[in-house]
Amino acid sequence: EASSAYCTGCGNPLAADARFCAGCGHQRED
Repeated sequence: EASSAYCTGCGNPLAADARFCAGCGHQRED
């Protein structure tokens, strides 16, 4: 689901509106 996600690169939790991981900069793929 898009409401809550985790970075596929480093596993950091991402906010619902986050497009990039704050931890590693990986772009969301969902």
